This record gives sequence, structure tokens and C-alpha cells, in this order.
Amino acid sequence: MGIFRGAGGTGDATTDATASQVALDALTATTKANEAAASATAADTSATNAATSETNAGNSVTAATTSATNAATFATNASNSATAAATSETNAANSATAAAASAAEAADKLPLAGGTLTGPLIVNEPTAVTMSAGTTAQRPTGVAGMFRYNTTDGQFEGYTTEWGSIGGGAADLSLNSFTGDGSTTAYTLSTSPIEDNTFVYIDGVYQNKTGYAIVDNVLTFSSAPPNSSAIEITAATVAPVTASTEFKLNQFTGNGSTLAYTLSAQSPENNTNVYIDGVYQSKTNYAVSGTTLTFSTAPPSGSAIEVMAANAVVVSVGTPDDNTVTTAKIVDGAITSAKLAAGVGGAFNDFLIKTANYTAVTRDQLIVNSGSAVTITLPASPTAGNVVFIKNAGAGTVTVARNGSNINSTADDGSLATDAAATLVYVDGTIGWKEL
Repeated sequence: MGIFRGAGGTGDATTDATASQVALDALTATTKANEAAASATAADTSATNAATSETNAGNSVTAATTSATNAATFATNASNSATAAATSETNAANSATAAAASAAEAADKLPLAGGTLTGPLIVNEPTAVTMSAGTTAQRPTGVAGMFRYNTTDGQFEGYTTEWGSIGGGAADLSLNSFTGDGSTTAYTLSTSPIEDNTFVYIDGVYQNKTGYAIVDNVLTFSSAPPNSSAIEITAATVAPVTASTEFKLNQFTGNGSTLAYTLSAQSPENNTNVYIDGVYQSKTNYAVSGTTLTFSTAPPSGSAIEVMAANAVVVSVGTPDDNTVTTAKIVDGAITSAKLAAGVGGAFNDFLIKTANYTAVTRDQLIVNSGSAVTITLPASPTAGNVVFIKNAGAGTVTVARNGSNINSTADDGSLATDAAATLVYVDGTIGWKEL
């Protein structure tokens, strides 16, 4: 057997083959080792992936748990919102009920600003109640029944058809101012004063009562005041029956510079008479506000200033003296027959329609209208001149009971058939009631 030898080789073929096999085996081992390493790496990767998957699964479970918790929280919040909405609805209903109750209660109370109070008002206050107060210029449009305190005039006033004093302050002096023209003698006043209650000045000079006369509301001078002369007429109105008028005297001394002087009491300007050194001052020379009198020009130094201010004084009115009330002082229709004593005389009472038993009084005029019997009893203890008229207009008989007195000189009751009538006049104890 031949042995192959490479070029320039040495050794034998068996040795070479063995070396080649060893090299191949080494290569194979390396490959196996690489494959084992790759398998180990793949196993590590798989293990890592498995761990990651497990982590992810854990995270998914956690996320699912969180989602479930969030869902439960949302459901709780939704339930709370529904409860809150129901509570709000209940509160709104309660508020509406309370508002309605408050409105109903407010309707029964005095309005705080403006409005109308219906029903009686009772004020339980032991001191005083303050009424609306303001100047004459602040008077509202008058409505019958209004009253207020006038700070300009210093008195309470009320409105019926016009504003006027209602007591509680100074009695009024009405002022009338005119300008003479040298020919006019008659001047129409705003009121109808009593002549003795007037003060008349021409250019500041007081006029005696002999220089003029007053009839109703017309003042007539005996001689016409000079042309362009200033005429002032003040007239005291009749004070309320609970008040009397008095004049308060205020005296000052001028210093040539002082304009304002303080009076002892508040008085309307028209209720003042002012004199400087005895010379009357017209109302155009001064103004009065409250208790302050202010001159347009300061009175001279050393001048004597006198201010007479009319005020109301509360008095009591007793029974008038005998024979002091005249017929002219009694309002027409104010005295009825019911106010006249028996025996005074005068007209009959108004006709009365009777359907049942009745005891008459003097001056009665009775018409009985009944289908059954009725008894009219004459007055007890009559006096001469007493009279009663009775007419039967019904179907029943009317018995006239004598009540202890005779009728036509006999102690018998009388009777009236249908449509019968009788006028009975008491004469005396013997005749009794005499039928006319």
C-alpha cells in the first residue's frame, strides 16, 4: 500500500488524519458550545420574557383593581350627587314655602316704606307718636283725611277740602295785604272775622276800629286809603273749643347790627305783630322760622323791639251760662223732637209703623199695620197737652190701653177698627185723654 506524502511533507498519513479529525471534533465541539450558549441565552430571554409577562400580568391585575376602585368611587360620587340634588330640591321647596310664609306675614304688617295699611292701627307707646312733619311748601297733594305737623306754622294741620289747623299749636291770624289806590274803600278778606279780632295798619300806622267796619268777609274803610299805601289786615280765627288764644310778649333792644332774635315760643309769621320804638313793622320787613325772627335790616342801636306772638292755650269748656246760647248759634236741623222735653210743644215725632204691642210717648204718630190684634198703651203719668195719634191700617183690631188714665172721662180702654184713627190729647185727671 502506498503512502501519499504532500509536497515537501513529512510524517505519515495516519497522523495527519488523526489531526484532521481532532480539528473537526474541536470545531464541532465549538459549534455545540455556541449552540448551547445560544440555547442558554434563549432560555434566559424566555425566562426574562416570562418574568416580564408575569409583571405585566400583575400590572394588569393592579390596573383592573384600580379601575374597579375608580368605578366604585364614581358610583359613590354619583350617588352623593343624586343625594345632594335631592337635598337641594328639598331646600328649594322649603325656601319657597318660607318665602310664601314671609310674604303672607309681611302682608299683615305695616309697610316699612310707603304702601297701604288695611285695618285698625293700635300703637302701644306711653310717650308719644311722631307724625309726618314738613314746611308749608312740602305739603302733599291734599286728600281728605290727611294730617301732618306744619313746621312753617308751628301747628298740626289736616285736609278736608283744603289745609287747615286742627289744634295742638298756635291759633291762626290770617294775613291780608292790599295796596290803596286813593278811591277804593271796600276790601275782600280771606275769612269772615269778628271785627274786634282784627288789626288794621296803613303804612304801618294802626287804624282804630272806628275807621272801618266788617260785614261777613268785606272790610270797608270810612275813607279810602291813600294811593300806593300798604294795607295790612290781620284777623284772629276762632280757636278750637279746647283752646284759647294768648299773646306772648318778647322784648329786645336793637344794637344796629343784630338781625336775628330768638322768641320764647314758636309761632307762625302771620301770628306775630312786631313794633320798633312803637312803630308797627309790616311782614315784608322780617321773617319767622321756628323760634327765630330775622329782620331784613338791623333795628337801630338802642331801639325798643316788641314782638307779640299769638299762641293757643288749652282750656276746658264748661256748661254755657243760662240764657247765653242764642237761636242763631244752633245749626239748622240739629235739634230733633227726641231732644225736646215733654210738654215743650212743637211738631209731632216722625210717623212710626208698628206691627206689635207698643207703649207710646207724647207726640208719637203711630200707624199700626198688623193682621192680628195689637195693643197700643198710652204714656204713663201724662201731663196736660200731651198728644198721641194712632191709625189702624191693618186687619186686626187695635186696643188703646189707658194705662191708668181715663179716656173720654171713663176708665175704659179704647179700640180702633180697621182704617179707624184717633188723636188723643191729655186734658186732666178727670177727662184724661180726650179724643179729637
